[in-house]
This record gives sequence, structure tokens and C-alpha cells, in this order.
Amino acid sequence: MKKQGLILIYMIMAAVIFDLLIFGIQLRDTGFLAATKCTPGWQCRDYAAYGYLDKNCQWKNLISCDFDCGSQGCIVAPTVAGGITRLTINNATQALSRIFDNYVVYVDNRNSVVEGHDTDVYVYDLTSDTESKIVTAGGPVCDNEGSRIPKPCIANEGYKNQANPDISNGVVVFEDYSRVCNYLGEGDICPTIYLYDTTEKKAKPLMNTKNVQFTPKIDGNSVVWYEIDTQTNAISAMWYDTSLKVSKNLGPGQFPDVSNNKVVFMPLSFSNLRLFDIATQSLQELPVVGMFPEISGNNIVYSRFDVGENSSNIYLYNLDAKTEKKINSVPSKFAGGQKISGIYVVYHALRDGYLKIVLYDMLSQSERIIDNSSYNQTNPSVFGNKIAYEKTVDGNKDIYLYTISE
Repeated sequence: MKKQGLILIYMIMAAVIFDLLIFGIQLRDTGFLAATKCTPGWQCRDYAAYGYLDKNCQWKNLISCDFDCGSQGCIVAPTVAGGITRLTINNATQALSRIFDNYVVYVDNRNSVVEGHDTDVYVYDLTSDTESKIVTAGGPVCDNEGSRIPKPCIANEGYKNQANPDISNGVVVFEDYSRVCNYLGEGDICPTIYLYDTTEKKAKPLMNTKNVQFTPKIDGNSVVWYEIDTQTNAISAMWYDTSLKVSKNLGPGQFPDVSNNKVVFMPLSFSNLRLFDIATQSLQELPVVGMFPEISGNNIVYSRFDVGENSSNIYLYNLDAKTEKKINSVPSKFAGGQKISGIYVVYHALRDGYLKIVLYDMLSQSERIIDNSSYNQTNPSVFGNKIAYEKTVDGNKDIYLYTISE
């Protein structure tokens, strides 16, 4: 079983790498990479400097910016244009943001000594315009005094990433990579789901488990994720109630999402989506196929590549009416990153040579680009009338906030 599990994991990794290579080849002639090319003229080098880039891609006459850099030079206040506010201003990468109420959470590598190591989860308070780093209580997951993870378990000293945060009602969940579990081999790192309360400012492992856990989502008292059983290699979608302290294995699946009393997730094979009803503890198969489903109320949004159209499309399925609708009006091979809240759906798609954030309004059944700048924008998240997303300007990825106005 162990050998079969290793083969399965390596096959998945190989497929992901192959997809990334194909993605890069397809983008080569689209203009998608234009933002990374050398364009002579006055522009922002990063958030802290404005200067002239010559034809040899050398920066000249740099001017230091005390606060931020904008299209016309240094600015002295947060960037606000057309409902858009730049939240993060340091010269590091901020990504994978999620928004709920007045909080935005994201992954930040400002404290990384080595690229890709020691990434942290930060919480941005929109009310006070302040951000704070999440610190895990008791040190690494495997610290015997501060952790509920069972022995044998040792702490990893060289790779302590936090990743994939989500937030609901002031409670954050995320992956913590400070545990060495030796699942695939000596020294292998295994992520564990952590829970952090913004009021108590404490982080702790969600469950007492040795399994490998990924992509947590939270709504109210419900947390969902998918995990690999280190004994059987089974990959399962999971649900946990933080109030009742009960969990349930929902069966083979991955990338679950939760809203109210419903959990939606992908099966391991590319087949119909699954829906779990928390109230009745029942599982059903939905009559639709899709990738990375997200749910809000009785609406589910997901992506699917339609071979006949040679396009990745965004679909909306209503559980009450049992109807499916394609909501992207422009065909795109790179539509994805879909999120949903209330009447709004957001996703990124290739438009005019760049990935841009698209907002779809269910009531008016209309869509619009929220940020028409010539920079790549990805991974949006929506709550109420606010959208958080990433934008890469001159190689620096930051979190931006868009306020929806009628």
C-alpha cells in the first residue's frame, strides 16, 4: 500500500508539472508575459522607488518613495482609484487572499530568508488599516508542550511555511508546514491545519491527527479540507465542527468548500461533484462536472474545460432550480480562481493580454472587469461589496481591495 501511495503521489506531481509547462507554452504568444518585459521609460521599479528604465533594462535616476509608488511617481497615501485600494505596500510577495467582513488574510514572504521558505499568514484589519502576523502558539506543531499532535513527531527547523488561509467570523484556518512526518521519505514535511482566533490571538492545531491535510475552508463552526491517510494513502474530503468537536470523513474527494449546512467537493476522478448536507448528514452526487467548486447558499460556482470550445469556462449551478449556467461571456483558456458570495461571483480570466478580475452579478446577469490596468491580476475573493485580489506590478505581487459600487 505504501508503494502504491508513493506512485500515486508522484503521478499527481508529474501531472501538475506537465500542466504548468503546457500553460507556459500557451502563454508565450498571448501578451500575458508582457508585464515582465523591459519597457523603457519612467515607471515604478517597486513600491519604494520610481525611476527611468533604459533600453538595456537598467534603472536610472531612482527616486525613493516614502510610502508607495503610483503610475505618475511617488504617492503619499494609499492608492485609491476607481474603487481600488492597494492594501500591502512592502517589497515582498503577498498572495492567496481571502476576505470576510472587515478582515483580509493572505500569505506573505517578507520574513523569508530563502525564497519559498518561512512564509507567514497575515491578517489585515480594514477598520483600523493595520496588519498583523499570525504566530503559532507553543512554537512548531510538534512541540510536545504546545501541541496536540501525537508522537512520534519531530519539529522541522528549516521549512516553516504557512499557506492557504481562509477566514470566517474572525477565525482563520491555514496550513502549517512545521511538522516532519517522514510520510514519503526521511525528512518529509506534512502540513497540518491550524486554527487562529483574531480576538484571542492564539493559533493551535485543529485536530489530533498524523494525516497530511490541505486547503482548509471555514464557515461559522464548520471547517473542511482534504487529507491523505498516512497509513492507507486514502485521499478524503473532511468536515469538522469546532463547537461540537466532531469530524466526519466525507469519502474520496478533494478541494471541499462549505457554506451554512452544505459542503461541496470534487471526487478524485473527473466526475460529478459531491454535496454533503451537514444537517441530515447525507451525501449526494450532483448532475454536474467541474473543478474547484465554491458554494454560497444554494449556488455553486466551478470551472470546466470544454473541449468543443477549446475554452475553460465558469459555471453556476443552483441547487433549488437544479440548473447549470455558463457565466463567462468571453471564451478563455485561462478562466479560473472562481469565488462566490451572495449574488456575486469573481474569477480571473485572460483579457487583452493580461489576467484580469471579472465580477459577475447574478441579479443583473452581467459581468465587468474591476481593474483595467495592464498588469496580471489573480485569485480574487469576495464578501459583501468587497473584493480582495492579487496584482503583480513590475514583479511585485500585492493585495488590492475593490469596493463594488452600484
